[in-house]
Amino acid sequence: MEKLVPSLHITSVYTLLSELPNAKAIADCHLTRLTNLLASASKGRYGKEKAVEIRNAARVSLGSFSEVKSLELQQTIELIQMIEKQIKQVESKINPIVDSLHSPIMTIPGISYRMAAIIIAETENFTSFDSAEQVLTYAGLEPSVYQSGQMTSTRAKMVKPTMWPFPMLQRS
Repeated sequence: MEKLVPSLHITSVYTLLSELPNAKAIADCHLTRLTNLLASASKGRYGKEKAVEIRNAARVSLGSFSEVKSLELQQTIELIQMIEKQIKQVESKINPIVDSLHSPIMTIPGISYRMAAIIIAETENFTSFDSAEQVLTYAGLEPSVYQSGQMTSTRAKMVKPTMWPFPMLQRS
């Protein structure tokens, strides 16, 4: 199955395997039902060609049939879907909180609400830092300076501090 779809963790695969949880069930499924199931779950992305491809792969599969494994697969899919739903619920609560903080972190391209919440929680919304240098030191991105007399190195490496300079942000 993993060679026939871009990912096993997509709605259309979950729907298919929830209803037809083993190769035998897929191979024995009527083509019209399989096509409708895939088309509906994929919102029209997969049609008859994909249904034929999946059914043919199931027919030549060397997998063994087990009611217990089929039930386990269905329950695992249900758990994944439940956890995904819970994550969405938590994110729906986190997003307004992040918005209410008006943190400049959200202006950085590519920073999502989830990542912003993590950064804000780790740094206490940067209120514990007096300067950008302290933030860099905390993140382990402080450049080291190699200097001897009049010569200063142009290839400074980043230094990871051995002790965190901020006890309230001490890592465990």
